[in-house]
Amino acid sequence: MILFFVVVILVAGVAALYWGKSIEEAMVPVVIEESVPEPVEEELPSGSYLVFESVQVTDQGTQDWANDDTETYTFYRMALEEGRYQANLTTDDLVEFAAIEHPSTISGSLTTYIFGQHLLMHRYLADDQDGILSLDGELVETRPQEWGTIRSKNGRYQVDFKMNRGDARVAVTQLMVTDLDTGSTLLEKMVNPAELDGGWDLEPFVIDDQGEYLYVHEVCGCEATLPGIWQVEIATGEVTRIDTLVDLDSWFLSSLDAQGRGMLAITTGSKPRTEGLGENLLPPTTIRILDLDSLEVDEILVDEERVWNQPWLDPQGNDRYVVRLWDERDKVYLVNFEDPEISEENYLTDAVVLDWTGDWLVMQVQGIDTILIKLINLETREEILIDLPERSRYVGSIELN
Repeated sequence: MILFFVVVILVAGVAALYWGKSIEEAMVPVVIEESVPEPVEEELPSGSYLVFESVQVTDQGTQDWANDDTETYTFYRMALEEGRYQANLTTDDLVEFAAIEHPSTISGSLTTYIFGQHLLMHRYLADDQDGILSLDGELVETRPQEWGTIRSKNGRYQVDFKMNRGDARVAVTQLMVTDLDTGSTLLEKMVNPAELDGGWDLEPFVIDDQGEYLYVHEVCGCEATLPGIWQVEIATGEVTRIDTLVDLDSWFLSSLDAQGRGMLAITTGSKPRTEGLGENLLPPTTIRILDLDSLEVDEILVDEERVWNQPWLDPQGNDRYVVRLWDERDKVYLVNFEDPEISEENYLTDAVVLDWTGDWLVMQVQGIDTILIKLINLETREEILIDLPERSRYVGSIELN
């Protein structure tokens, strides 16, 4: 009988401890341990890593079509090392570092993007939950879902933002910048487009690794061409519009290097399309470079006959850029600042540029049944093709410190 009462007391004590916690505190750790694999390495060396994601759908075979399938998101990484890989790769040649089982009860897919030194996964195992994943497969944090957040590439500075629209057509954006190393708040500011000569909502898209400047641009859910880009000095809160300095038609025609303190901008003519929405671009094309410190502009190239778009400025601060020839396949050219014109000697390859990290371009080529990722080393001209399965995508690059 004494033993029976001891067991009852122990069970009651455990129950009290359990129900004394919140549901999130009680349940989330268990889910994390079951859903994230053990880290494949103790510590990854510093360097550049490309991240890929593949999605497989498993049919559970039930009669409930709304909750029938389970998605498995598999994440791969690839270290960018010159001469290490063969000319053609598949996902079998990449390093798998995490596999996330995404329950069918969640209303949306897992949405992942680069978050400083980590990956941010929206809707991680719950509709209103985020997960932060490292490149070695460790889930370092779960937290309530927050779509309005970005980090600097070195992972030190975080920007959180909310759009307060009220009854107005254009929202006022509330910004907060935090130094994650010290926990201090560096900036709290309300950004009102109406006070900045802007016509659309303003959204942060990059912050530099020094925590000195933040950049916001205009966004909307329409087909409009949006030009507006503003520079926010974090120490003072001063806001400067920079697209007007280079006569930029659209921020899609610009490339901003926050670390190297420069912005490349393309100006063209345009006319409405006869069919469908949007515009056709027309020559001449003018390419300018803006020094973000002095706010001085240099005109580096004018092409009277052709139209160029999708520029990428060298992220290492070298005086060169890549640019795409408008409406003629996906012909990409590598151009130096001192080149007076873009000639066939500048021709690089046919593909869509996704990223530029170090001396490597990450490019996409549409295959017959699959998506091919092409890597080109701009110094050695080494080319690597990665054949990815269906429902795969390039997530982005991380430069581990």
